[in-house]
Amino acid sequence: MNEVFQGILRKFVLVFFDDILVYSSSWSSHLQHLEVVLKLLQQHKLFARMSKCSFGLRQVEYLGHTVSGEGVAMEKDKIQAVLNCWPLNNLLKKDNFLWDSQAIAAFEWLKTTITEAPVLALPDFSKPFVLETDASGLGEGVVLSQESHPIAYFSKKLNSRMQSQSAYMREFYAITEAVAKFGHYLLGHKFIIRTDQKSLRSLTNQALLNPEQQNWLHKLLGYDFTIEYKPGKDNVVVDSLSRSFYMALSQPQLHFIPRLKEALLADAKLKMIMDACLQNQPPNPHYSVQ
Repeated sequence: MNEVFQGILRKFVLVFFDDILVYSSSWSSHLQHLEVVLKLLQQHKLFARMSKCSFGLRQVEYLGHTVSGEGVAMEKDKIQAVLNCWPLNNLLKKDNFLWDSQAIAAFEWLKTTITEAPVLALPDFSKPFVLETDASGLGEGVVLSQESHPIAYFSKKLNSRMQSQSAYMREFYAITEAVAKFGHYLLGHKFIIRTDQKSLRSLTNQALLNPEQQNWLHKLLGYDFTIEYKPGKDNVVVDSLSRSFYMALSQPQLHFIPRLKEALLADAKLKMIMDACLQNQPPNPHYSVQ
């Protein structure tokens, strides 16, 4: 399907397997785009089932998201399960937790916050971009926005070497990674970088003796930007993105090991083999007890 629409992909057509999305900025151009798409389908003897087609929509459900002129948002059906979630009444069984009006309000606020994620805006290249970055001891977080409306988010776990670096190095690295990630938006356009590392405000005027820092600065050449300081307490979104990896940390609990040992001891044949191994008389040279 990508080969069929190769010349117009991402100009006014998106394709995912057999799902075709045609988008336009006006009704007249949309009719022209539809004509092009339908002719291509006809030329390649491909057929679209009318019952599965929708035309002239102001918004459409596509790949789990609601796409409209305002941007991209979550499908309502996907968040309904959260909205219908029952209160955490089981917490009442714990004496050290009080399920009072304050806890209820916090729980309802959490449901609303999760389900009312901001619509990701489409970029307007006539307006300046803002790139907010932050690096914690474990990862980095980035938000690209225009007029306080998010366009894209990015987070990444730092490698072990970078985790051990100073805050200055981590924040500097986060800036270079963020610019590289969203370079296709930023190159050729003036933008603002916001960081909670004050010393980076004068980055382009600093004498960098570290070869690694010099290399990072070299990657920023060609971009038109200014760096502003934003206190960490006000940088809550990117701060949480940079720490999102803490929520992924887990440690497996092997609860089945004690039960396995009990089962082994209860098995007469296995117990006989283990006893023989413990007496250095294994029935098979490859058997051993460790």
